[in-house]
Amino acid sequence: MMNSKPYWIGYVVLILVVVLSYSAFTFYQVFNHYRLSQATSPSSIQWTLHKQAEDDYRLKSNYRFDWKGNSYTGQLEQSQEYLNEWAGQEALLKAKKKEFLVWFDPENPNFSTLNKDFPIKYSIYTILLWLLFIYFIWLGNSIKKRSY
Repeated sequence: MMNSKPYWIGYVVLILVVVLSYSAFTFYQVFNHYRLSQATSPSSIQWTLHKQAEDDYRLKSNYRFDWKGNSYTGQLEQSQEYLNEWAGQEALLKAKKKEFLVWFDPENPNFSTLNKDFPIKYSIYTILLWLLFIYFIWLGNSIKKRSY
């Protein structure tokens, strides 16, 4: 009979690599969120609608803001996709009427965005992955104790 312990250890190590990789990605997202600690009003924003595919339209913005006597620019492509040009045009009109803040890193104002959203989805997924990893460790120990 073949010993399955090396397979189990390999499986757990593989899961650990995935969990650690995703945790590092989440940490980077959270770090970038808190890095954007300063906000100011943009001096100008130009919105455009771009066709990515037949049923994928997205808003893009070019914005400019001033900080400590210097002028900085940034670009943002919205992740929201619109299925047709009409829906994209409606969103474009709403975006042009809306007031935005430019969030930026005061130590590096070139790092900026119009959307500062906490990466809650990534954080929840990371917690679930860690719970899954702990479950597999517990399962392995439980099976090992019962097999003796």
